[in-house]
Amino acid sequence: MNAERLLAHFDHLSDSPDGVHRLRRLMLDLAIRGRLVKQDPNDEPGWTLLERIATKRAGLKGKGRVSRASSTHSDSAHQLPFKLPASWAKTTIGEICSKTGSGSTPRGGKKAYTDNGIVFLRSQNIHNDGLRLTDVAYIDPATHKRMSGTAVRSSDLLLNITGGSIGRCCLVPDSLGQANISQHVSIIRIAINGLCKFLHYVILSPYFQAFILDEQTGAGRGGLPKYRMDQIPVALPPLAEQQRIAAKVDELMALCDRLEEGRMERKEARAQLTKTTLARLSEPNANIATFRSHARFAIESLPALTTRADQIKNLRQTILNLAVRGKLVAQRPDREKPASLPRSNLQGEGGDFSRPVNWCSRNLGEILDFRYGKGLTANQRKRDGPVPVYGSNGIVGYTTEPLTKQSCVIVGRKGSAGALNICNGPSWTTDVAYYIEVPDFLSLRFLYISLSALNLDYLAKGVKPGLSRSDVYNERISIPPLTEQHRIVTKVDGLMALCDEIESGLITINSSRASFLASALLTAL
Repeated sequence: MNAERLLAHFDHLSDSPDGVHRLRRLMLDLAIRGRLVKQDPNDEPGWTLLERIATKRAGLKGKGRVSRASSTHSDSAHQLPFKLPASWAKTTIGEICSKTGSGSTPRGGKKAYTDNGIVFLRSQNIHNDGLRLTDVAYIDPATHKRMSGTAVRSSDLLLNITGGSIGRCCLVPDSLGQANISQHVSIIRIAINGLCKFLHYVILSPYFQAFILDEQTGAGRGGLPKYRMDQIPVALPPLAEQQRIAAKVDELMALCDRLEEGRMERKEARAQLTKTTLARLSEPNANIATFRSHARFAIESLPALTTRADQIKNLRQTILNLAVRGKLVAQRPDREKPASLPRSNLQGEGGDFSRPVNWCSRNLGEILDFRYGKGLTANQRKRDGPVPVYGSNGIVGYTTEPLTKQSCVIVGRKGSAGALNICNGPSWTTDVAYYIEVPDFLSLRFLYISLSALNLDYLAKGVKPGLSRSDVYNERISIPPLTEQHRIVTKVDGLMALCDEIESGLITINSSRASFLASALLTAL
């Protein structure tokens, strides 16, 4: 795919992960390589423009107005990592500018600032899309005069050269008026008019930004010194082509803005529709016909609407909530009797939602025993032991003797408090977790689903969150007949497998889009 075809597929590529951001970078890369617009043989060539700049610089130097650039440039200083069009010239920042260099701190530090006066620009005011003056400082006219070497002019480029915002660059507008810059900002003043907009895009390009970021030394971020900035090699197109390039970049960046806005609108619309769809499924008093209508719409629509991992997580949670409310499978009250449970210590069979007629409800403390695990010494742990050892978030080793011989659900107590695991056989649970031996009126998998729907991690307390049995025991679950539990488990497993497919498909689609975009970008350059 060449650059022209890439631009033709611009809107489709923008749907790729991070696509619009990468397309912006591509536009700048194409611009500084001479790949964005066609060359015109009638244009004054870049080397003639460079000669005019040198003449202007020499005149300014005679008047004492040009800053001293690096006096020697080796061939390596002019090397560029890409081939230039025939009419372009190789040069450096120092050779095309009449001034480069950073500002300074006003004498007296913060006391030199005033409530109004001359604008004093700091790194927080410099952004790629322009100056932001909501948090601007001011200095008095006398300080401005003393700091005349840091005064900015219309069409200067201002570049952040230190700190976390290093590399941000903006063009000084005609409307700014008098202003000075701090030591964290550098002035880049072009020797002749008309080059500033193209050079702004050069500075924002990935090529130039790589030079800037290379100057950050560890956590200290030493910044970009003047002598290094002056030596950065750049490509100089004919002036007329620069103007065409700047106009094309402006056009494409505006298109990127619209694409990003449209992408965000589509994203928000899908998210809201998904949220509404899942909320309808969770309505507590919906009749069977209404619920089935909502469920049919969800099954048909959610795979297409789901585009983010967090939406799949919400879908999984909705499935669990429906399962423990008796909304996933049909009830058979004439064939399936209620589970035989211990007598409740509480009055009535109340719960947080309406249950099917043949379901019962109990507080967890009435039907389950959250037993403390026990620690294991190093000698008790065996790499090839037959018994898995569970911590708060899964298997952490093996041993030879089980703490329980029954299948159980393991619940994180410390560390990953509230995390759930199932063990279908003998196991050992360490002292950072509870284990629950399942009573005969409960299916192991249905208990796991019921506890998952409760989100026990939200009950964890403390600086290092821990899960208290007394809090868990007050949580209430509803229990269907055992045969219905098995049918619910089968249904949940099928729906979770569908979620896995959607998630896998989402990963594949995003990966394919990212690979296609990367391939397209590489081919275009």
